[in-house]
Amino acid sequence: MSQIVQKLTGLHIWLTNLFFGIHFVTLYLSANRCIHNFLNIVKMGKYQIKRTSNGQFRWTLKATNGEILITSETYVSKQGCLDGVASSKVCVADKNFDKKTSTAGQPYFNQVANNYQVLGTSEMYSSIAARDNGIDSVKRNAPTATIEDLT
Repeated sequence: MSQIVQKLTGLHIWLTNLFFGIHFVTLYLSANRCIHNFLNIVKMGKYQIKRTSNGQFRWTLKATNGEILITSETYVSKQGCLDGVASSKVCVADKNFDKKTSTAGQPYFNQVANNYQVLGTSEMYSSIAARDNGIDSVKRNAPTATIEDLT
């Protein structure tokens, strides 16, 4: 009888270890899959700060695909440029986007601060729907975008 109990105990321990081993591997693979999916989902846009030919500063906000979404006005100082980026990151409500149409009839938009000062201007779009998609992309990318200093 004691041999049977020992064998059953040994089998129980082996099955327990097997279960936890399989469970650990499953958790590990699941965690890796989640991390991979998370990194793909949260690809971030980026602000690039550059010096202009006359020594001033300008930023652009690029989407995850590298497309320029908006370009700022020029700033005399780098700190002013960084302050503009900080404003752009938080000014993403509907009221912060001024929808415009160029004299050539092309839709575009300005991102404006809460004091209505223009932060950045988009490219010219081929349609109102494309412009609205550009605004949505700024809203998605700006708050979490990284800053790349190319000065």
